[in-house]
Amino acid sequence: NLTATGSVFMSGLTNSNTGDYVCFNTNTNEIEQNATACSLSSIRWKDNIRELNHGLSDILRLHPILYDLKPEYGVSKNQPGFIAEEALPIIPELVSIDKENKPSGFDYPKLTAVLTNAIKEFYADFQRLLSRVTGLEQKLNNQQEQIDELKKEIELLKK
Repeated sequence: NLTATGSVFMSGLTNSNTGDYVCFNTNTNEIEQNATACSLSSIRWKDNIRELNHGLSDILRLHPILYDLKPEYGVSKNQPGFIAEEALPIIPELVSIDKENKPSGFDYPKLTAVLTNAIKEFYADFQRLLSRVTGLEQKLNNQQEQIDELKKEIELLKK
């Protein structure tokens, strides 16, 4: 057991995207290693469950960027991401706010739920358009059959 007041340093942690997460479990007050994001997903931990209102229109308003971290914050270069200040008015639930009440981070794992809604909306629109195209193709085929029949009748009348 480790008890500490202030900062704790853990050697061996990297900024690599190939490792696991280090998570703080608020139920047990333990630090854990996890291969998935540090979030509670079981319904056992959730109350007040409701539909997510963010979707395709919000995703289209986000501004994806590439950035380099300022040297005092790390050495990561060419990182894809978002600017928290830009995302705040669009999807505030994805932006973390610091103790000075300023945007400080973007919750990338939770973006998955918004992207899922966006895909579902896009798919529903696609299905509506596909149904419309199928209907128009059938109408066109029927009209072509009528044209072919009329051509035959014209040819018979010419004889």
